[in-house]
Amino acid sequence: MPDGNAEHFPGPIHQPPLVANVDAIQPHEHAEHAHHPQLQHHFDDMAQQAEASTLGMWVFLITEIMFFGGLFMAYLLYRSNSPEGVKAIEYTDKFTHHLVPGPHFRWEGHHPAAAEMFYSLYFCMTGLHALHMIIGLGIMTWLLVTALKDRYDSDYYTPVEVAGLYWHFVDIVWIFLFPLLYLIGAHAA
Repeated sequence: MPDGNAEHFPGPIHQPPLVANVDAIQPHEHAEHAHHPQLQHHFDDMAQQAEASTLGMWVFLITEIMFFGGLFMAYLLYRSNSPEGVKAIEYTDKFTHHLVPGPHFRWEGHHPAAAEMFYSLYFCMTGLHALHMIIGLGIMTWLLVTALKDRYDSDYYTPVEVAGLYWHFVDIVWIFLFPLLYLIGAHAA
């Protein structure tokens, strides 16, 4: 089109040349740069792949920290407003005594609304932590299986590194969760 807008219309002039064999154009480049079998096609090298994976895990962990941080803050606010509702017993007893929040919740003592709020936060926080542990155990099992197949070496160990970051996050959550639920206020019981 001679009107000056031809650059906006695709055509044979704007298409890259079709070459069946890239080595015919640059044979020396492909021969010199053999890549690791675990290098994904969208990365230039193993270092870039490792950096992207590690950054991705840190971004994920930051979102998890904000998520659990919100739950911890909700629990701390609840504790400061209703200290009389905290109780440290395990899941089986809670189900047996109808202490699971919902339509069958039954509280025989004082402050039933505060008690139901406690058990809601308790099940939410411990249940999510348990889910993260189950996922972590699955990841560790997968790592073990792939390690036994000699998938990792000195150039490729990124899955082991990011799985370690995830597992340590799960540990740190428990380091905060255990005292919040079981130790703070235990002396008042």
